[in-house]
Amino acid sequence: PSRSPMLSSWFYGEATPGPVDPPVAEGHRGVNVRIDGEQVLVDVDLLAASSGFFLQVQSTKLEEYSLDEFPGGVATFRPIVELLVRPVEQRQGDMLQVSEDNVLTFIEAAWLLECPVVFDEVMTSPYMRSLSSRRAAEMLELLLPFTATGSGDAPAAAPAQEMSSGMSAKQAEESVRMIRLEASMWQCAQAAAIHLATNIDTNDFLLGPGLAMGSLRLCCDLLAMHQQREEQVGFVSSALQPMSAMWKNLMDKPLRTEASWDSHVFAILCLRKFL
Repeated sequence: PSRSPMLSSWFYGEATPGPVDPPVAEGHRGVNVRIDGEQVLVDVDLLAASSGFFLQVQSTKLEEYSLDEFPGGVATFRPIVELLVRPVEQRQGDMLQVSEDNVLTFIEAAWLLECPVVFDEVMTSPYMRSLSSRRAAEMLELLLPFTATGSGDAPAAAPAQEMSSGMSAKQAEESVRMIRLEASMWQCAQAAAIHLATNIDTNDFLLGPGLAMGSLRLCCDLLAMHQQREEQVGFVSSALQPMSAMWKNLMDKPLRTEASWDSHVFAILCLRKFL
């Protein structure tokens, strides 16, 4: 016999409604994104304006796309979509709820989607703004490998070259938009890395293997910043360093790695990596 709905709700409680997908705007195309067996309907025309990944999906006629390897799964994907479909003036507070547990996941997701908006949201979150010097140093090392995969060290193809290769005007426009998003991602990552570096105390700013993982341009910038810091360290700050270090050790966890290279060794190893 069938179970009475009233009886079911009495024993099992009311059914909790699942999350509602943002509506697809009139005249826009919706695409079902499948992640780990779950499905999310997205407005691909709207997302393509800020994501290189969805710009590529928009150029296809797919009605469904699988993203089973998406960092963090649906729990990461849904808040990102909600952020991107919301008008800029309505984006308030920490919409992604960035924390120590998910910050790297959101950075990976932003890079996969080629989305500067998501990347900036992560880097300007309350969590990132609250990082101590040592945690900023570790975050910098986590961020640098992403910059090495960008197009910041290579000039972008000119639109005229794209047009002369036999592309249609629409294809050329999409190609230019893609190049701009890729360049914007790299520029955002570079700016974020420099900002993190400026918030690192001199004692925590170590030229180790982690800082050699970025693009050549960033490695040079970090080397210049480190040398400038060394030149600015005077007698007074040197005298106060032991007490400052003792207080910091009481208040903050030590760095996970304290490997440090000489400036010349750092420069040589960075150059060798790109030769």
